Amino acid sequence: MATIELKVFRVSSNTNSFGLYGHWLMDRVGRFWTVGFGQYHKKKMGDVVVVPVENGEPRFETLCGEIPGRRVPDAPPAVVIEVWGGLVPYLTQWLWDKACEEAGVDRASKFVVFDYKDPWAKMLNHCTTELFNLQTPREGEE
Repeated sequence: MATIELKVFRVSSNTNSFGLYGHWLMDRVGRFWTVGFGQYHKKKMGDVVVVPVENGEPRFETLCGEIPGRRVPDAPPAVVIEVWGGLVPYLTQWLWDKACEEAGVDRASKFVVFDYKDPWAKMLNHCTTELFNLQTPREGEE
């Protein structure tokens, strides 16, 4: 049977009228669901659960989850990155190559300036600085 990995990125601090804690779970591409779990099956923030998939839908009842709901629209890539704790390596490489191509710079350059009005550029700058140990140029440096 096929499975899907979902990461718990939010858990309610109180229960609904049925005694269920609300959980928000996201897959690696940004699809996310809300699911209720009782006190004996409550998950923690950051837990990764593997859920069987049948006919394209996660079967939360196999984990004692109740009242599942698919949320739309999907989360944007920056949120997926934040929830999963960093970029997947191939995505990182793709973003870096694309950003350098659009900026017209050599991808091996240690100094790349992006248009900071674009939210993707802000994320790319953070990623390149943090993940690749690259330096942000000081004003006047090229």
